[in-house]
Amino acid sequence: MGNALKAVWYMLVHPVEAYRIIEEKRPLFWPLVIIVLPGLAVLAVLLPQMQADLLQTVAPEVQGEMGQEGTSYLGTVGIISGVIGLFVSVLVVTLLEAGVTALFLALGASAIPFRTLFSLSILSSAPSILQSLLQLLLLSLGLVTWKTLQISTNLAGLLDLDPAAASPWLYTLLVSLDPFTLWGLALFAGGLGFIGKVSPRARWTIAGLLWIIFTVVPNWFSRGMGGPL
Repeated sequence: MGNALKAVWYMLVHPVEAYRIIEEKRPLFWPLVIIVLPGLAVLAVLLPQMQADLLQTVAPEVQGEMGQEGTSYLGTVGIISGVIGLFVSVLVVTLLEAGVTALFLALGASAIPFRTLFSLSILSSAPSILQSLLQLLLLSLGLVTWKTLQISTNLAGLLDLDPAAASPWLYTLLVSLDPFTLWGLALFAGGLGFIGKVSPRARWTIAGLLWIIFTVVPNWFSRGMGGPL
């Protein structure tokens, strides 16, 4: 636990020290827990809003049949599924990032132990802690809702861009330009260079590839439009 806390803190303020911990200890579980916890706090604030909006779509007679017990059950299910979903999503994404990176490095006749890549992938998402704290602040001030939270920290949100009025390609690009995401990718690329002595060209190519696969593509399809990406 102590190494995990230090690694997360150092990743934000002194990445080289975090890379040393990753190289020696390769922590996995506790960094994942620490990084997910602020996201759970955001989820705890969002769920009542989401539940209230969901109930508004239910006919009044159905709400009456559900009663207080049914509403409480709905909230409990939402909390449990949200917690599990958040943990699983972070775990799967970081695992896939490590896998894609390992494959790319193997093609270049270079190698970093997979557990090390996995640990680096988890810890390089440490900026998401600050993102979650900022989102909590925006929610507490009433500046965003659960429907607009996901674009609250990216360039599209900062420009207050209307998705209906913007080009799909431009909007997807601006939504994908999130400083916390880009910071995490830069930390990941730095770790590849420090731990694996991966060349600048290779590590930034990997970072760009991960950005396209795990940020740009999901943002494109989240618009419900499909497309060449």
